[in-house]
Amino acid sequence: MTDAISPTNVAHTPGPWRLTPYSSIVGRGVVANGGIVIATIHGDPHPSAEANARLIATAPELLEALRELLASQLTQMPSYEAGKDAQDAWADRRANARNNAAAAIAKSEGRT
Repeated sequence: MTDAISPTNVAHTPGPWRLTPYSSIVGRGVVANGGIVIATIHGDPHPSAEANARLIATAPELLEALRELLASQLTQMPSYEAGKDAQDAWADRRANARNNAAAAIAKSEGRT
C-alpha cells in the first residue's frame, strides 16, 4: 500500500501549477514552473471555466494532500508505553493532514 502513495510514482509535471491571466485569444491557462503549459481553457471567462481552471491548477496540491491524508490514516496510534509525546505527534500529523486537505480543497474551489 505504501507504494501506491509514494511520491516517487509521480509521472506528471511537478507542481506548483498556476493560473495565467485571462486572454481573449487563448482563454485561461495553467502553467508549471518554467512556463510549461499544462492546460488551456478556451472560451469566455464564465464561472464554470474559471472553476475548471482552478481545479486543474490545484491538482498537484490536491494529490499531495490526499497522499498525506491517506498516509496519516494508515498509521496506528502509538501505544501507551510509547508515551504522550509520541501520541501527540501522531494526533498532530493527522490533524495537519486534515487541515492541508481542507486548504487544498478550498483553494481549488476559489475560497482562498
